[in-house]
Amino acid sequence: MKVVKSRPLICLGVWLVLSSCGGYTTGIVQKADKAYLKFVGNTNSTYAMIDDGDLFPILVPDDPGSNTDYLFEVVPGTRRVRVIRDDRVIVDRKVFVDNHVTMEIIIP
Repeated sequence: MKVVKSRPLICLGVWLVLSSCGGYTTGIVQKADKAYLKFVGNTNSTYAMIDDGDLFPILVPDDPGSNTDYLFEVVPGTRRVRVIRDDRVIVDRKVFVDNHVTMEIIIP
């Protein structure tokens, strides 16, 4: 008789343990705000300046067939991009770069 009375308790215990393991959870994953600039074209002896920041050299892969891209990380939003070669400004553009987007800057 004891075995018959305890069976519902055992079934209830097993049901509680199993139901507590498979709970439904929700969450929000927000990726970091990042955007990128990619300089293409004639990049020989060129320097870039973003938003009145410091000048930095534009480096490109030695092998033109390589898949390596040199991306410059910026904060998403409106950016002023200047490219300088031989002490002359050859590109002066305002660009809007959206979140998780790569904007190409073509250098003549």
